[in-house]
Amino acid sequence: RRGPLALPPPTTPPPPPGEHTVALVSTMCDNADSFDSFVCYYLALGFCRLYIYVDDASDPVVGLASRYPSEKLRLHVRGERLRAEWEHLPSWGRLGVYSETEVQARQQLNCEHAMAQAR
Repeated sequence: RRGPLALPPPTTPPPPPGEHTVALVSTMCDNADSFDSFVCYYLALGFCRLYIYVDDASDPVVGLASRYPSEKLRLHVRGERLRAEWEHLPSWGRLGVYSETEVQARQQLNCEHAMAQAR
């Protein structure tokens, strides 16, 4: 296992205090081979934080994500805890019934979850 990664500096300066920042949300599966380049690319573009969601706790991305600082990358794994948080989201009433079988429902719930955390 490798240690923490040294992230390249962003190619864009951070915004002045009080200005808006941009984050990215992604629901991933089986992309460990490209995960580091994905993370470094979007952080180098100037995204302030990446919210990464995976369906399976055994996905290798879980281990890879732990090498990044939590202020830059937030990892969420589908399970009882995340489901309990989804149940408080505006779209849960419409999407909850599909959350176990449809990736599109989980993607929308993950996006809403990330937006709530970013506020």
